[in-house]
Amino acid sequence: MVCGIYKTIADVHYEVDEFQRLIQRQETVDTVRSSVWEKLRMNDELMKLLLSLDSVPGVDPTMREARRKVSRRIVGL
Repeated sequence: MVCGIYKTIADVHYEVDEFQRLIQRQETVDTVRSSVWEKLRMNDELMKLLLSLDSVPGVDPTMREARRKVSRRIVGL
């Protein structure tokens, strides 16, 4: 059970890394600044990542800490 939970957290962590790389590109920054729709799309994608983390049960304290770490990164973006 813990391996499955950790895999879910690791998958979301990988998606956050990819999303962070996308956000750091200058083209994306320019697009988000100029388009309200693009900004809403980015916020929606980040919210989906947070919701996928919410589906992970906090069985073990280390799992809760890993989930908390990833969710803080998402909120920071």
